[in-house]
Amino acid sequence: MIKYVDLEDVSTIIKQQNSDLLESYLRIHDAGFNARKNIASFSSSELSDFYKFINQIELSQIDTTGFILGYISDMGGLREQFDVLRFSEKCILNIELKSNMPKKGIEAIERQLCRHKLYLGVLNIENVQVYTYLASENRLYWLNEKNELVSTDDFSNLEKLFQLTDFGNHELKTIDLSSMMVSPYAEPTKFFKHKYFLTETQYKARDDIISYSGKNVLIKGGPGSGKTLVLMDLAKKYQSMGKRVLLIFCGILDEYEKISQEIGIHIVPIREVDINKIMDRDEDVILVDESQRLYQNQVDSLMKVVEKIKIFSFDIQQTLHSEEKRISADFFEMAKQSKQFLVTELKGRVRYDPELSSFIQKLIGNKSAKVTPYQYNKVELKYCENKDSANEYVKDRTINHRFIAIEPTEYTTKSSYVLKRKKISPYSQNVHNVVGREYDNVVVIFDDNYAYNDSGLIGTYGDYYPYLQIREIFEALTRVKRKLNILVVGNIDLYCYIQKILTWKDRVNYQQHMRETGHNKELEIINRIIKNEKSKNVSKTNDDLLEIIEKIQKMSNEHGLDARAILSKVEAMMNNN
Repeated sequence: MIKYVDLEDVSTIIKQQNSDLLESYLRIHDAGFNARKNIASFSSSELSDFYKFINQIELSQIDTTGFILGYISDMGGLREQFDVLRFSEKCILNIELKSNMPKKGIEAIERQLCRHKLYLGVLNIENVQVYTYLASENRLYWLNEKNELVSTDDFSNLEKLFQLTDFGNHELKTIDLSSMMVSPYAEPTKFFKHKYFLTETQYKARDDIISYSGKNVLIKGGPGSGKTLVLMDLAKKYQSMGKRVLLIFCGILDEYEKISQEIGIHIVPIREVDINKIMDRDEDVILVDESQRLYQNQVDSLMKVVEKIKIFSFDIQQTLHSEEKRISADFFEMAKQSKQFLVTELKGRVRYDPELSSFIQKLIGNKSAKVTPYQYNKVELKYCENKDSANEYVKDRTINHRFIAIEPTEYTTKSSYVLKRKKISPYSQNVHNVVGREYDNVVVIFDDNYAYNDSGLIGTYGDYYPYLQIREIFEALTRVKRKLNILVVGNIDLYCYIQKILTWKDRVNYQQHMRETGHNKELEIINRIIKNEKSKNVSKTNDDLLEIIEKIQKMSNEHGLDARAILSKVEAMMNNN
């Protein structure tokens, strides 16, 4: 539960100059504190900066209550921290606190304020005010009505700033940032209108690449790390510098001409590129997205181009074929060892939903997955006994509820033209068709060609099939942004396995309850026995001791407890007495 802050209390706490008091106050009022990992969101130095800030205000002129410190929004897959927030019915106030100027200077302040104004805009409140207080200069920065960054050391109007949120309900409004997760291939219009922002890590990667004097760059990152977004932003940056840009997408992109027109970047799927004549093209910069899917001859042809800038986005986890995996590993090792390559890694995930991530890792890895259980409210499990009923379900989900259904890619053998892994539903997409895209709502289809063991999910399709079955499932699962439906067709064992994941949290809670109940019962039994035996105050014969042991065993069995554990505790306690 959020504990709201009173500015008068902040002043009182800081004035005491007691570190224990300050730490205790923050432990209660830090809205973003991670109790599981014991990590604070709002620091003592930030509270000191906030105190310096509010000292510029005549507190008697404003309502001092209703402020929130260190709030973290991680709903919808994006994670953003806000130092100070205050809500009212018609206005949101956000204040970011900085002791010193960031390394990237004014530009970093402006980017953060623009990002926060865009993110807070999802709440559809007419007035969003975002400010940064720089304590070392005692200076205030904010975005004016034209979204231009301005600053001042005159704090005379601060009371009016705070009064904007004095009236109405100050309760926290949940900030769902899922609409801010832009998939350029799936949402080209939103990308073109710049309805997105890079993180500081992504900005650094972009700026490092722009300033790099070499010709070869590899951007490494896992699913959701923002590789495509950085690549697209690089394309726009190079175009603004007067360079001609070609973006090659290593996957299926039937609507590439429309997307190119909407985004304003020349995008071509690799099957439309004559790779042997790549040196003859007139572009200055070649960007290669999903380059882990390149064939060896394509890698060789691209590496022969020495006069053009070449930037590859890369994730070996998302290879779908054993040969892709081998080529990708060799290519990455070559780039890492080469002095002719800049290798930059986007660590962590921007598109990150802890609940969905936990579910996916547990489903894929089972007991080997080191994740925290959740209630998994964003995951729905459906069982259909046959393909006909499954197809009806998929039809309803895709047509009436705007889901994208995904299942393993069909494969036709080259020699005999036999179709392998025929799709269950004509309304679903092959995995290969959704590479590089994300969707709000996804159905992932599992047939009877899957099983599991302690190490996790395994593919059991017995005929020749060149694609990596679990990598396909991983690719399908990681396309989701909001709601995930798991459709199991005719595979009762798998349905039960997934059910155990979805109810994992309940079992953990039940086991904890039973441990606590068992511990209380143990203490009750021990105390009763010790009290009874001490009251007799006579020496014990062997028969007496056997009778006591029998009592302990009987009482333990009645309550489902371990008699041996209780006996050892009784012995220890009686020896101590």
